[in-house]
Amino acid sequence: MSIHILLLQTGSPEKAIRMMARVSELKKRFPHISLTLAARSDIEALFQSNPHIDHFVVIHKNIFQVVRKIRRLKLDILCSWNSSWKNLLLTVLSGIPWCLGTRKSFLDILVYESLSLDSLPQETSSKSLAKAPPSKKKIPQNKGSQVNPSKERLRGQSKSLLDHILPESSGNQSRKARIISQGEGEGKGKGKGKGKGKGEELLRFLDSLLRQENSSSKQKQGLPKLPDSVQKQSKERVSFLLSSLGIHLERVSSGIDGIAPIVVCPASAPLSKCWPSWHFAILIGKIVTYFKKDVILLSTHREKAAEQIIRFMELFQPLSSRKRVHDLTGKVSIGEMYDLICRSSVFIGNDSFPAALAQAANKPSIVLFGPTLPDPNASYRSVDFRLDCRPCSSRTYTKCPLIHFRCMKEIQPEEVMNHLNDLLLK
Repeated sequence: MSIHILLLQTGSPEKAIRMMARVSELKKRFPHISLTLAARSDIEALFQSNPHIDHFVVIHKNIFQVVRKIRRLKLDILCSWNSSWKNLLLTVLSGIPWCLGTRKSFLDILVYESLSLDSLPQETSSKSLAKAPPSKKKIPQNKGSQVNPSKERLRGQSKSLLDHILPESSGNQSRKARIISQGEGEGKGKGKGKGKGKGEELLRFLDSLLRQENSSSKQKQGLPKLPDSVQKQSKERVSFLLSSLGIHLERVSSGIDGIAPIVVCPASAPLSKCWPSWHFAILIGKIVTYFKKDVILLSTHREKAAEQIIRFMELFQPLSSRKRVHDLTGKVSIGEMYDLICRSSVFIGNDSFPAALAQAANKPSIVLFGPTLPDPNASYRSVDFRLDCRPCSSRTYTKCPLIHFRCMKEIQPEEVMNHLNDLLLK
C-alpha cells in the first residue's frame, strides 16, 4: 500500500523549479509513494512530463473548489513548501492527517506538525528513533520546532475547534498512526533495512527536506538544471516562433552561435528592480547596430516595459534596425521561455525569474541589480551602481524610498555594452 503525498507550492515558478531537485530525491529514496502537486497554472507546464509527479491540481481563485479536488484524492501527508495565507487555508480545509511545513509565523506553528517525540505514537517513535542512523549532515534547527507549552496548548485547542467544524478531521489520529506504522514488519529477511517503519522514515525525511529548503532559500543560489522534458515539449512551438520571425537556426547547445539572437527581459517584480525602459531602448539600438543580431523581448506576461521600449526605438532607430527587434512578451510559457533562452547567445535582464532560468540553462548572462545585491558565487555578470543605501527595502515596493532611484538610473547602457562585447568576443 503506497503513501499518498500532496506537495503544496503556491510560490513563484523559481521556487517550484528549486523543488524539482527535492522531488527527484524524494522519489528516488521512496519509490513506493504517490506524489500530487498543487500549484499555479503557469507552473503546470514545468511538471507535465515529470515522471515523479502522478497528479497535478491547479490552484486558482476558487479555493473551495481546489479543496474539494484535494479531499477527493484521500491523501495521507501534506508538505507545504512556502508560507502564505493560501497555503494555510488549503492545509486547514484539506483534511489531510499529517501536515508538514515551514513553521515561521505563529499561525504556521498552529497548523503544521512539529516532528518531536511527542508528535509520534509512543510505541513506534522510541523504537524507530533508536535505530535511526545518525545524520551526517547538520540540519539547521527551525525556531518554530522548539516546544512552547502555551503555543502547544493553543494548538491543541485550535485542533479541537477544527474537529467540530470539520468532523472528518477527528478521525485523523487513527490515520496518523496507520501512516506511521506503514511498512513495519515487511521485508524481514529479504534485505537490509527494507520496509521497517517506512511511514515514520518518510515523515522524517520530508521534514529534513523542508528545513534544508528553508535554509537554502535564505541564501541566493542558482536554480538547478531543468529536465530535458521541459524543453522537449515546447521545442516545436519555439522553432515555429523563430521561423515566423525570420530567425532560422538550429538549437544552440553550448557556446556562442553567430546567428543566435540575444534575449532581453526588461520586466521584473517589483517595479523597483526594473532598469528604465529608455536605457533598454538605447542598449538594444546599439546591439542591433554594432553586432547585427536579432533581439527578442521576452516575458510570460504582457509587459508595459516592452511596449515603451518599442515606442522609444521608433523615435530614433531606422526601420531596418527595428525589424530586428521582436516582442514576444505574453506570448510564451515558462517552458518556451526556457527553450528560447537555451537557443540564444546571451541573456540580458533585471534581477528576476528569467535571469534565474538563464543560470539554470548555463547561458552567458548580464544581470542588472538595483535595490538587491548580486550573488558573488553566481555565474552571471552583474552590473550595478554602488550606493550607501543599497540594499534597501524598496525591493518589495514599486517606488524608491528616497525617491531618486539612482541605483537603477545610474547604470549606463555603455557599461552593459562593454560586458556584452567581452562575452561575444570570447
